[in-house]
Amino acid sequence: MLQNPPTHVRSILILQTKFIGDLVLASALARNLRLQYPKARIVFLCEANFASFLLAHGIASDVVAFWRVRMRGTPVQRGRELYAMVRALRRFRFDLTIDLADSKTSRIIVRLVNAKTRVGYDPPEKPLRWLERQPANILAKPFGFGGQHYLYRYLSPLEALGVELRAPVPTIEPLPLDDRQGIGASRPASSPA
Repeated sequence: MLQNPPTHVRSILILQTKFIGDLVLASALARNLRLQYPKARIVFLCEANFASFLLAHGIASDVVAFWRVRMRGTPVQRGRELYAMVRALRRFRFDLTIDLADSKTSRIIVRLVNAKTRVGYDPPEKPLRWLERQPANILAKPFGFGGQHYLYRYLSPLEALGVELRAPVPTIEPLPLDDRQGIGASRPASSPA
């Protein structure tokens, strides 16, 4: 763990590409980073289907989206998608990357983005093969702050960075449109609107 959190952080990349539940858990990390670095731009790398969710709920300042289908396609499709993704990411000139995805592909992306401060897990969720290297220069424990819930895996980079945990729980508020849809869904079909 660092004694003092990094200063002068203007842009942060969070790599979390998997599922909506992972993004909800990662929202607690983003909120704490926003409290520590209020002027920093927080960018998520995620599946294209989740981009609007992250932006609408204010979890991310920006999103670089990709299509998982193309990443699983032919080698040419994968290469094109990876090239476009890294090109879009490098435009931000990140000061800090946090690799929550903890995958072979995410480690390649972290290496190619080349931020000054790079947070990854030690040990990684899946052991590295003999040719693979961890590009992180700050290593987070698999579960930080003494927690056992999977949420603490997402908060662990804060501990590794020396950032105080101020908001330990994800808070996703319904959007105004969500409120109206929820109210309509909770009424019996026979009652007037």
